Amino acid sequence: ATCAMVEEVQGGCFKRRPSANPATLEHMHALHHLLLSSLPPPPPALSAALASSRPVVAIGGATCAFRMAAVLCGTPELTPQRIWSALEGCAGRHDREYNGLPQPEMVVPKLVLVAAVMRRFGIAAAHYRPSNGCTPALLARAALWHNALPVPLVLPCRPAT
Repeated sequence: ATCAMVEEVQGGCFKRRPSANPATLEHMHALHHLLLSSLPPPPPALSAALASSRPVVAIGGATCAFRMAAVLCGTPELTPQRIWSALEGCAGRHDREYNGLPQPEMVVPKLVLVAAVMRRFGIAAAHYRPSNGCTPALLARAALWHNALPVPLVLPCRPAT
């Protein structure tokens, strides 16, 4: 998402400028549209699970998009509206203005990606729960998914390269 923001939306070269900051609201909406157009529809089993109104749990570590969204939204209860409100506060910010958040150059694209996935999949809300990087193990523990989706929705956070 960061590369797409820098190159396709902002017209820059990701190798020369690997930061999406500062980004405007117009950049954010353009990336959102680009991501929505490239995301496939959810599989039928996931659509059925999401239609059941069961809670969605979003997991990840320190640099995960969900954590960044939770920090900037001020709550682990993530909704598209809260994410867009947080994004409005990010408009025009430079990397140094993210007060110690890891990977500040990726904050805006990560939040836009979460908002796009939530919209595309029809997710009204998700609850962020931190993990230590061993997220596949969480999928094997059914007790952790009580009242959650029958098929956990996991949007993997890839380590920066």
